[in-house]
Amino acid sequence: MGLLSWLFPSDGDRLRKAEKLLAGQEWAAARDEVMGVEGEQAEALRRKALDGLMHKNIELAILCAESGETEQSRLHMELATEFAAKGDPAIRAARRQLRELRTGSKQSAPKAPAPSLGGGGGGVLGSMGIQVATPEMLAGSPALGGAEGDDPIFSLPPSDPRVRFALMLERYGEQVADRLQALGPDFATAVLSSEEGEPAHAYDVLGRFVEREPLARWFRAQAALLANKPAEGVVELEALHKAEGGFVELAGQHSAAVLAGALMQLGHVKRAAKVLDQALEKEPTHLALQVNKALVLEALGQDAEADNLARRIIKQSSRVMEMYKLMGRARVRQGKRLEAMQALEAGLTTNCSSGKCGSLPFDVQAGRQLAQLYLEDRLEPARAADLVSQIHRNIGQPGWFEAYLETLTARNAGAADLRERVGALKVGLRPEDPRLKLVDQAFAPQLGGA
Repeated sequence: MGLLSWLFPSDGDRLRKAEKLLAGQEWAAARDEVMGVEGEQAEALRRKALDGLMHKNIELAILCAESGETEQSRLHMELATEFAAKGDPAIRAARRQLRELRTGSKQSAPKAPAPSLGGGGGGVLGSMGIQVATPEMLAGSPALGGAEGDDPIFSLPPSDPRVRFALMLERYGEQVADRLQALGPDFATAVLSSEEGEPAHAYDVLGRFVEREPLARWFRAQAALLANKPAEGVVELEALHKAEGGFVELAGQHSAAVLAGALMQLGHVKRAAKVLDQALEKEPTHLALQVNKALVLEALGQDAEADNLARRIIKQSSRVMEMYKLMGRARVRQGKRLEAMQALEAGLTTNCSSGKCGSLPFDVQAGRQLAQLYLEDRLEPARAADLVSQIHRNIGQPGWFEAYLETLTARNAGAADLRERVGALKVGLRPEDPRLKLVDQAFAPQLGGA
């Protein structure tokens, strides 16, 4: 049993606390409390917490749909589905209610014109005015085939591929959905096979559609990236941009961001930066483009620029956790450790205040960064202990880094067996392993070159 074992409550304590949290309808906190605890009681409490999160997100999805916030409604339904047990009837009922709301709004309001795709300079799909493809539009389409009944698609079993393809198309605008439906059932099957773990096969099959419909290149590029073929993904995305007259946005994904990611995989960091700069010229406030640009700046070693951009992004949208972590890394490399701690604390507080963060769980990576800084610099011992406790509650099996944090805590407490602990950290590390340098920097002053 390690030195930090006293920090961690017993499974029984955690189960009792989870029950209290459930009674107060604090679903996310209850879920986090039983994470890693095994047994029937823990599983029952976990399921109850997930059910609570599911119903809460269904409620929010319907409220957003009623107020016309279509994208927020979709995001809440995705979360509800993620929390739901397989085949939960509440999800099916909610989808039916949302379809009725969408249908009703379309019948009572004039249809907004859909903007052109890429039109002349890289127009963005999914902007204001695009209509959502509904099951009614899809029923009897060449891609899905006809079916009998009032709800011909969604009355089918959830596992039916026509249902899954229809759900996928709901994330795209009506104009795009029409173009995709026209490609027929073979195209639908190939797209689904990519999402189901056969991207290499999908990449081959989708090749027969790209000359007929440029948008097929988007799905072929995604299949290539899933199959670990970034070079092929780059070819498809560049061909798509040429065909559409510029960058496009499909189902919430910007093609410039995807292209930049593929170029990064290939080590072409400067080319990735150029792609993002071109897209940002037309859409300077686009969140995903800015986030990707900040990460590219970090990869180029431009820490000050990456830090500044990350700060601007957070002013625009305070809940982009990746930017707080980027600021933490960049500031440490610049020797600004206190400022790094401040950034990480701000991120953890903003995204999960008091642990009651709904669908946003504790960010383990940020917690590790911050705990490491506090422990290495011998600051805020109580906060460091709390962070270590949260890290253990949110991971499965502790690894080398958790052992490093525990050894730092032992160092700060003046443990008599510090040399043995440090020796255990070094076991199996090769001379070129960066962890070896980390250990030496942290413990050599106490052990005289341990």
